[in-house]
Amino acid sequence: MSSSLTVFNGVSKELQNEIKSLNGITDFGSVYMMEMIHKFSQTGLENANRVYEEYKDTCRSPYTDEQLQLLTEEHSIMSYLYDVDDFIINKLEIVDGKVDFEKFKTGNYVIAFSYIGTGKSRYYDIGDKILFDF
Repeated sequence: MSSSLTVFNGVSKELQNEIKSLNGITDFGSVYMMEMIHKFSQTGLENANRVYEEYKDTCRSPYTDEQLQLLTEEHSIMSYLYDVDDFIINKLEIVDGKVDFEKFKTGNYVIAFSYIGTGKSRYYDIGDKILFDF
């Protein structure tokens, strides 16, 4: 499998400005997303395999077999990388650990979420180093 990148074009800056100027709009925020193939660190790979084994029967999707092949052959997974502005940052609910938002805004930190909404099945733990190839 080759590395791929999908760009999703969302709301243009012009439309954002139009929306912001509408009567009744008091706050406005943006979320940016990029689809990417993420190559796991050894720790991430071990955790991903554990998560797969734990949820393989209950969380099937049309992409499960493709994801498993990518995980097995390339130690990678299709993932989404998000960027958020200050409005959205202030709305985040952190369920485990604490976030220094000033450090986060430098671009050298990530907030990771678990595969399952319980927070128990995540690929990385607080403090793990994660590398991304762009």
